[in-house]
Amino acid sequence: MKRLFEIVSVVLMLVCFNVLAVHAQSSSVSDPFQYKYVRAVYPFEKMHYAAVNGDVKTVKSLLPNVTTRDVEKSLIAAAKYGHVNVVKELLAQDDIDVNAKNEEGMTALIVAALNGHVVVVQELLKHNDVDVNARDTRDYTALIVAALNGNVAVVQELLKRDDIDVNARNAMDQTALFGAAKYGHVGIIRELLKREEIVSNRAECQRAIELARSRNHEEAARVIEEALQKSDAQLEAAISSQLNLSLNGK
Repeated sequence: MKRLFEIVSVVLMLVCFNVLAVHAQSSSVSDPFQYKYVRAVYPFEKMHYAAVNGDVKTVKSLLPNVTTRDVEKSLIAAAKYGHVNVVKELLAQDDIDVNAKNEEGMTALIVAALNGHVVVVQELLKHNDVDVNARDTRDYTALIVAALNGNVAVVQELLKRDDIDVNARNAMDQTALFGAAKYGHVGIIRELLKREEIVSNRAECQRAIELARSRNHEEAARVIEEALQKSDAQLEAAISSQLNLSLNGK
């Protein structure tokens, strides 16, 4: 009798295990965020995971039930994953702070720039209150992270802003030019050198040249050197022209 009971118990355990396995397989979700999202209980949880997954419909439905801070956190999450439609919806909220930061001090703009989401960057830059020079806890700006990661299109968008600080430094004393030179991002360097504020910062240009050469990024070093030489030639031409005008005036 005892033996029969043990056999029945084992059979029941196997049946239960198979049922659970089939259920888990049928309800599994490939995206871990989606897994949490469908099991979220509180509105702010659902809002976050809806933003992560780009679920605009759910985001809209939850807006009346969450705080402004929840909306701001969701904006950063949507920016991180490149969901521009969610970003648009959240930016349309009256009380939202487009410059709100996460635990690392990153704004939605910094996060979008870091991950190369140029369309999201464009959308954020349309907002009247966006701070293009916002810094995270390590003093990284959107331009610095984009330059370090080689995101040319993002750098181009950021450089369209007249109020951007192109020579900003992070806590590691890196400018956007220095970061681009470090990794040999020639395309980024060319875009940055279109700004006179960078070319005129000769000490930083020289520092970037030395760094690029030390890391065998010869083309990067050469591009910066050529920009400095061109700037020198233009200055000499301007001085010469002014001198000739003065002499002719006499």
